[in-house]
Amino acid sequence: MKNKFLQFLIFIAAFLFASPFVLNAQNNQVFTLTADNLANGKTAELNEAGWKYHAGDDGVWANSNFDDAGWETLKNSAMTKDSLPQTGWNGSGWLRLRLNVAPALVNVPLNLEAAHLGASEIYLDGKLIKRYGSIGNTAATEVPYNPNAEPFAIVFDSAGEHLLAVRYSNQAAADFNSGYGKWLLGRETSRYANIGFQSRLRHFDDTVNQGWKVNYDFTYIIIQAAILFSFGVLHLLLFALYPQQRGNLFYSLFLFGVAVNDLCLGLLPIIHYGTVGTYRLEVLNNFSIQTQFFLLAFLYTNFYQRIPRYFWIFVAACVLAVLAITFFRSTSELLLSNLIGIAVGIEAARIMARAIRRRMPDAWIVGIGILLFDLAFLREFVISQIVRLPVSVNTIIDIFSSYGFILALTIYLARQFARTSTNLDAQLVKQVEHERDKARFMIVEAENERRAKELEEARQLQLSMLPKKLPVIPNLEIAAYMKPATEVGGDYYDFHVGKDGTLTVAVGDATGHGLKAGTVVTATKSLFNNLADAPDIPDTLRQISRALKAMNLRGLFMAMTLIKLKDNSLSICAAGMPSTLVYRAANKTVEEISIRALPLGSMTNFNYRGQELVLQTGDCVVVMSDGFPEMFNAENEMLGFDKAAEVLKEIAAHTPQEIIDRLNEVSGKWAGARPADDDVTFVVLKIV
Repeated sequence: MKNKFLQFLIFIAAFLFASPFVLNAQNNQVFTLTADNLANGKTAELNEAGWKYHAGDDGVWANSNFDDAGWETLKNSAMTKDSLPQTGWNGSGWLRLRLNVAPALVNVPLNLEAAHLGASEIYLDGKLIKRYGSIGNTAATEVPYNPNAEPFAIVFDSAGEHLLAVRYSNQAAADFNSGYGKWLLGRETSRYANIGFQSRLRHFDDTVNQGWKVNYDFTYIIIQAAILFSFGVLHLLLFALYPQQRGNLFYSLFLFGVAVNDLCLGLLPIIHYGTVGTYRLEVLNNFSIQTQFFLLAFLYTNFYQRIPRYFWIFVAACVLAVLAITFFRSTSELLLSNLIGIAVGIEAARIMARAIRRRMPDAWIVGIGILLFDLAFLREFVISQIVRLPVSVNTIIDIFSSYGFILALTIYLARQFARTSTNLDAQLVKQVEHERDKARFMIVEAENERRAKELEEARQLQLSMLPKKLPVIPNLEIAAYMKPATEVGGDYYDFHVGKDGTLTVAVGDATGHGLKAGTVVTATKSLFNNLADAPDIPDTLRQISRALKAMNLRGLFMAMTLIKLKDNSLSICAAGMPSTLVYRAANKTVEEISIRALPLGSMTNFNYRGQELVLQTGDCVVVMSDGFPEMFNAENEMLGFDKAAEVLKEIAAHTPQEIIDRLNEVSGKWAGARPADDDVTFVVLKIV
């Protein structure tokens, strides 16, 4: 029993004697670096390799023979919130790591990749081998430079123990309890090196630098940002061309936000900014993520009569999320951001489901885009948090969802722009009329009055080209009427009585309205005056067509019906005009004389064909432009050519002027308050 007690005392004494040596051995642990650590592209992570740390700055601490047994051993050289130095941190300090290098790695080029937000000097066995930035004792004198894993070759010239010493400063984050230091400690990931110093080793040939802990293709994400930005510029220009289509503005702002987000994601892991620059870039990144409310604004603008008030709840939530993530970064704030994204996705899907049910134009195109947008969100914020997908799979899903979404919304906006651009002039006029303020816009009114006077003069010139009076021919009643759709119309009628008593009637319709149409009418009248006596009316039309073609009026043409009437014999020829109606008094029927041919000025040698008729007493001929049959009502329905024949049959016994009045009465009731889209012209001949 005594022997056992004596043995116990000896054991206790030996333990107490050996404890300092054991503890010292633990405090002077050596990280073993073998060839297996770096085989097959593997990386030797040095953050938790047992770095020794001491606050302050002393050049002797770079020496390999310096005794650092009393220094603190860090859990993690990155200095996260779970591994703060117990001996304090004042913005600068030294880190020392002893490496036991295997013989197989002697004289083998290795890549020492580092990441930090301050400035550093790296020493190997007491020799300075690399400097990142410029170390300072204040934030003003320090020049930070984040290597962010840029390749740097390091070679061990012998096997055995080596010392890696790092002189490090991060004066912007010198205080853990406030400012940038508190912000960095609030981060959940060490992607950007937090406060301290991160490092790793790998074979130099195995290095494909993409920044620190990047899990996506850098080139792809930058190209994607450029594409998104380009589409954003395109839709911003479309908005500038047509501001009434505000959807282009909101969509472009949304695309700019996503592009900035992608750009930040691409730059943050590889830039060389220090703490301040990284903070500012991340604030920009956080804001760009929350610009998703512009997508809702786009949907409300296009599929609601107005943006609802509760939209501002989404805006406020996004702004609060930016502030929360920026200043109080934690799991709850990231969860808040994801919840906002889910809410936006659900609201977008609801808007499109409602629009599709109501059969709003092209809503299904945007609906497909929103489904793809929700798929992209699930991949980014949900699936990626549950399953770590390969980069290639992530890229395929991203291409399909992101670009499909962009293409769908761009197609929708392009179709909408094309649909509304045809009525742009009318919308602008209405906008000016509604926004006109006589007290504030006197100059505009004066300009409008000047332009109105010029147009009135042009209209008077146009009307002056019409016959001043109708021909008087025995046994024939004549009436004519023209109402232009604009101040200067494109319709035209004219008469000529030959020496033998032959009446030549011309009814024309120039393409378009305004001054350009007036130019064609002026030219046609001159040609008609010179050629009206010619007996062959098909040949007359060919000569007029050749002359207009030679004038090179750039797409301006003249449709025309030409009639010659001698006694009761009528010759008619048409070029691109509506049918001529002939009422036969004998059997009280209406004949339709339809001659299909190209308008004048389109071809030089078109073979125009004529038709001969014999009229009897009481017969009536009605020549009209397409303004009457193509007149629309408020429901966008067309009056139709048959209505003219129906009215003529009812009132053919009356005078030509009464027939015209009745036709105008019918068209006026049909159109209602809707203004005419085209000129309306009638010429009526009646044998008496």
